[in-house]
Amino acid sequence: SKLIFPGQNGTDNVAGVEKDRKDFSPHFGFAAQVDSKTVIRGGFGINYQSELQGTPGSFRNPPFTSSFSITPTNLTPINSLSTPNPPLSPNDPVNLSGPLAAVSKQYVAPYVEQFNLTGQRELPAGFILSAGYAGTLGRRQSGPNTSIDLNGAAPGAANVTTRRILSAVYPSLTNINTVDNYYSSSYNAFQTSLDVRQHHGMTLTMNYTWAHSIDNGEIRYIAFAVPATIKGSASSDIRNRVVVSWVYDLPFHDGSTKFYSRLLRNWRLNALAVAQTGLPFSVTQTGTQTNNATGTNRPNQVA
Repeated sequence: SKLIFPGQNGTDNVAGVEKDRKDFSPHFGFAAQVDSKTVIRGGFGINYQSELQGTPGSFRNPPFTSSFSITPTNLTPINSLSTPNPPLSPNDPVNLSGPLAAVSKQYVAPYVEQFNLTGQRELPAGFILSAGYAGTLGRRQSGPNTSIDLNGAAPGAANVTTRRILSAVYPSLTNINTVDNYYSSSYNAFQTSLDVRQHHGMTLTMNYTWAHSIDNGEIRYIAFAVPATIKGSASSDIRNRVVVSWVYDLPFHDGSTKFYSRLLRNWRLNALAVAQTGLPFSVTQTGTQTNNATGTNRPNQVA
């Protein structure tokens, strides 16, 4: 293992990263009128995410990085206007140390599949009821500001430095934060709404959504050089949500040109209410029960 650079020492202009030329992004939808008061709608689409955004995409690696330390004292200034910083020397790209940023050679553009099917029915008194299913599947996910450690350490008794994958070659190397397609996600929801518009000056919308969002975005090492993803409810999972919005046009519009009539006409009352269940709570544990292994410390028993 070593650092390689595009266009140097026989390396091609993409540094060996395989080109992604098979991304197909179809979209379609339909609407069908069952009768004079009922409509069914649906659709499907695949969308791709732009590649390598955020901090992991900046690849701050030697020899394009430099490190220096300043030791302050109580009596002597740290530096001066004439010498604000000491001379900088690039970090060694051969004898690697500290953390690195990398990209998998098999990295491809992440994508999501989105689909929905909804039925809508006109009810008496001007009410309109809609109910349907909406889903999203995240595939080959990496995230614009996330990465995985490809030099991680599994739990063990030995020093964490010696338990890292490349410790025999680069004993001073710590994390290799790598942009890779390492996780997937899913979102499934039952969505309903009840609407009435301009019924005696009132507009009312009530929405209810039951949904479940799942991903396996957490990674840990279960053995030497064996990473595994942890699947569970996503951190953004909101299982139940109700939203009610109400607008009422006050009936002060008699057409009079008098001052008080002009002052009172065209006033409107608005109300908005939101209620939802809470976000998932992950139980974590402080300390070094896994001896600084890669991944979050979690208890094996919850009281």
